[in-house]
Amino acid sequence: MDTPVTAIIMAPRLSTGGALDLFLQGAAHVVQRCAEASMPVVLVAPAGVAQSWDKAKAPEGVHVASLAPCTEEELAAATIRAGVQVSAKASGWMFIPADLVMLRISTLHSLCAALQEHLIVHATHDNQPRLPMGFGAELFSELIHMDSNRALLRLLNRYPTHAVEVDDPGVRMHQWLSALPASIGDVGDGAPRARRLTRP
Repeated sequence: MDTPVTAIIMAPRLSTGGALDLFLQGAAHVVQRCAEASMPVVLVAPAGVAQSWDKAKAPEGVHVASLAPCTEEELAAATIRAGVQVSAKASGWMFIPADLVMLRISTLHSLCAALQEHLIVHATHDNQPRLPMGFGAELFSELIHMDSNRALLRLLNRYPTHAVEVDDPGVRMHQWLSALPASIGDVGDGAPRARRLTRP
């Protein structure tokens, strides 16, 4: 039986010092939010950050996956790929940057619910596209073969995405999605919907 939608938390490339400590505190808060939303969690981080997480008084029950060396242009895709590979039985995946420390549980619930009907979903606030972003289990094969953020953008252009408007200013803390092409996302109730399929 498939597990619930799994949260894939993206860690920045940090080494030591105050920035790392700040990340650990923020990531622990995001992990707690996901746990309260009954979501399994995979934290994808470079080896040094992963080791610091293990040594810190971090929440239990988090699967830590090592992030292979990559460029900034590969970071998001590499994070999703690594997270999906270690949670292949999930019913879907929610991509969440670790700096979304003000993320509300209600936002996670809304996105997970929308993922039952759509292949790709993402949050919006004041009609501005934001993360988190969710992917249906049917996209497993494509997600584990993404080799760059460009490949991720091609995926988002290939399938209709569904925007979920949330009353959550916390989603504005990460700007990555705001740089995506305007063609990505629903254009209203008349937008085509990707048919949900059963993964073999």
